[in-house]
Amino acid sequence: MDKNIYTSIALTDNLSYDTFLDEGQVDTDGDLLQYDKSYFIYVFSPETGIINKAENTFLFSDNKVVNGSYAGTWSDTLFGSVSVSIIFANVKNDTYKGPTYISGNFKPTYGGSDDGKTTIVVENNEIVSFKYAQFAPNYRGGCPGTYNGVGSIDSEFRINVDFTGNDCDGFHDNAQFSLRRIWKN
Repeated sequence: MDKNIYTSIALTDNLSYDTFLDEGQVDTDGDLLQYDKSYFIYVFSPETGIINKAENTFLFSDNKVVNGSYAGTWSDTLFGSVSVSIIFANVKNDTYKGPTYISGNFKPTYGGSDDGKTTIVVENNEIVSFKYAQFAPNYRGGCPGTYNGVGSIDSEFRINVDFTGNDCDGFHDNAQFSLRRIWKN
């Protein structure tokens, strides 16, 4: 397996761990962990002294953990560059969705609980579908907008998405989200 990879291991539908795997990790037979091979997973909790076993076998893949907080910029031909932040959570298979904020501090700028929702579908570190549904209650009547695009996630958990879309301000062309994973916010 590649070195310095994060993956998410689900013990149950409601309990998962984001796990850092370094080069040289082995299974109980002493063989190196491999992609596309099923494993039984056990997690030891030092706090409780309990060993938990996953309900199902686990298949490592080269998909990185996307769950988490990201901050960066939104740039386009209409407004130049503005701060943006998103908190992604896995909703199904390789689909992630989260509240989106037109700010770098995970707080809504235009009222409401957020400034819209972003959904991405990730396949082999490529974002094959990006959709941002904007709603900003205190800005020009809510300024609903829809944006679509594609992008990628690199080994440093940077997300880059190229997209276009429309809202109350007009057509956003040559638009890009450039985000970096924030490990603690």
